[in-house]
Amino acid sequence: MTYTRVQLEVPFSYGDKAVIDQDPSHRRHGRKPYITIDLNVLELPVPDLSTVYGAYLATPELAAQLRQFSGLRERQFTLGLDPQAEELGQFEGKEIPELICFEAIGDFPRDDFALREKVPGLLISERAWDVIKRFNIGEADVEAYEPNS
Repeated sequence: MTYTRVQLEVPFSYGDKAVIDQDPSHRRHGRKPYITIDLNVLELPVPDLSTVYGAYLATPELAAQLRQFSGLRERQFTLGLDPQAEELGQFEGKEIPELICFEAIGDFPRDDFALREKVPGLLISERAWDVIKRFNIGEADVEAYEPNS
């Protein structure tokens, strides 16, 4: 299976209620897992697929397509507007987008979505990438993944 490495836009920051597991024994692929995912939108609009530190946010249309692939787990989360940007009127007349949150739990090269320690970005199988590339992924960095380079 061939993979594409994608580094997505990060149009979010952590909200006050975000909790990240600090126990080193719970790390997966060098990343600390979330206990509670609470995010603030920094800018609108957001792409159809975006991220913040291991959590991936997709529009409902893209999320429906992603559910057929392995390596993602849907997560509950809360989403609000960045208080500073809201205070400055940046979101005047705009609404918080409806998004679905996923966590990448797959293993490379078995699953369609995976993370690897010391490899920045999300690894996406060719068949999953064929679906994703039809959607808006913003200013993402995209390249073929060569595991030996």
